[in-house]
Amino acid sequence: MREDERGLRASPSILETVLKYSATLGALSYGAGFVASLEMFDRYPSSASDLAYNSPEILGTGASILTVFAGVVFAPFVYLLAVKIFLPISQLVEKHTQKFLLAAMVTGVLLSCLVVYGQSLVMEISLRDTVFMILVLATVSATTNALLLRQGSDIGQSQGLLVILFLLGLLSFSTWVGRGLGGVVAVRKPTVRLLIAPEAVTGLQAMGVPFQQPLTPGKDTGITGAVKVLMQSESSYLVLMPDGRVAKLRKEKVWAIMPEQK
Repeated sequence: MREDERGLRASPSILETVLKYSATLGALSYGAGFVASLEMFDRYPSSASDLAYNSPEILGTGASILTVFAGVVFAPFVYLLAVKIFLPISQLVEKHTQKFLLAAMVTGVLLSCLVVYGQSLVMEISLRDTVFMILVLATVSATTNALLLRQGSDIGQSQGLLVILFLLGLLSFSTWVGRGLGGVVAVRKPTVRLLIAPEAVTGLQAMGVPFQQPLTPGKDTGITGAVKVLMQSESSYLVLMPDGRVAKLRKEKVWAIMPEQK
């Protein structure tokens, strides 16, 4: 009885398990989103330091990246595992493990090609980067499924290698997504007009920020032309202008933000 009680006490509760995996998924999501955001800001080197580390957009972006990446990597294994469990061909699967392993690898490669090609169309990533990412994803997927499905293997022995493969693949995938993320963000963000403080109008005009009407420098507040706010930090806005240039505006100089009328 005492040994049973010790075993029960030693085993983690459902709540502890949920909290552990939730924390792990949250950390991976934030890490993926943060890497992608930093890569996106490589287009705007003067504003990379203004990335808001507590922005919910980072976590949301990372969760999307993690979902797609994990789906590509583990989909072949999950599919074959479901076949083995739910269909009456378990003996066939065990007898022809190598054939099913090969099928899992091929499925992972094809799925990687499909996902990366679809993402590259949306984000307009270069062909070279796309081909490189297909190779990375296909390698991670094939190797991971080979380790998981290898007959007679002890998963515990290959757990460390699986974790390393997963993290390296996720890092590469997040970087790749970040290279095309700026264009996606620019498309999704609504067009707005900014009400600028009088003392900032002259400087912004000199920088080429468009305004709706002629202004008296230092006296008139100015309403900008149609722009998009890509991101914001605690002290500034990152603004995309119509000509494709990006400017950083301090928040105290922006008195109001008005959505563009359709």
